[in-house]
Amino acid sequence: MAAAGVAEGTEIDAIVPNGTGPGGIEWATLAAKIQSDLAQVGLQMNIQQLQSSELLNIYRAQDGKMVFMNWSPTSRTRTATLRPSPPTKRARLLGAMTGTIPRPSS
Repeated sequence: MAAAGVAEGTEIDAIVPNGTGPGGIEWATLAAKIQSDLAQVGLQMNIQQLQSSELLNIYRAQDGKMVFMNWSPTSRTRTATLRPSPPTKRARLLGAMTGTIPRPSS
């Protein structure tokens, strides 16, 4: 983690909707598993569970650091599906750790 510039014990705030997520798994269960995985590498994930309507308001305002939700385009334009918001530094780090975003070259 130090090589990535992230201090052990770094806190990540996550917003999770109430109810069931992908594959019939409760969002709270999914978040708890990710919280446990992150703890193994020295990161602390704080979970806040909200109603979907409240979570969407935070997501649309881009006020959430990490937001768990199902994704679908909000408009029918091609740019809505081709240009997602750029990831934050923390999202890029998590993506690099999980292999979903290429690691930056040094």
